[in-house]
Amino acid sequence: DDAGNSSVKDGKRLISKLEQHIRELEGENELEQSRHQETLKELRKNDRRLKELSQQVEDSHKNQIRLQELNETLQSKVIIYKHQVEEAEEIATMNLAKFRKIQLELEDSTARAELAENQLGKLRNQSRSSVSVARNSEVREVRESTKTSRQGSVARGGSVLPR
Repeated sequence: DDAGNSSVKDGKRLISKLEQHIRELEGENELEQSRHQETLKELRKNDRRLKELSQQVEDSHKNQIRLQELNETLQSKVIIYKHQVEEAEEIATMNLAKFRKIQLELEDSTARAELAENQLGKLRNQSRSSVSVARNSEVREVRESTKTSRQGSVARGGSVLPR
């Protein structure tokens, strides 16, 4: 009986140890399942974050393409505007040259007009002087002829009163 009791006791101890080992394994299993749940939760979180980042990268890429197209458009406009500015500068330079030429011509014309007016004034003064001299000569001649004729009249009849 002792051997049977001993083997029953050994069997109970073995069962007790095995039950203890099962409880330990079940605890480890619960911990592992809890960790697994946390890992799945992290995985889902990381998947969402990955999708968000992928969407951001895609949006950034689209924006980069849009900005590149906009940049190219603006560069084209800058080139066009540069050409327009160059053309406007050329036109302005030509207009300035024309203006300066016309301004010089105007100054020359004004100077010639002033010179002509001065010469005309001198000619008028000379003409007035000669007319005045001529008139004075005529007046003298008339006076002298009047004197001569009066003297002749006085000599003939003496009836003319002196003036």
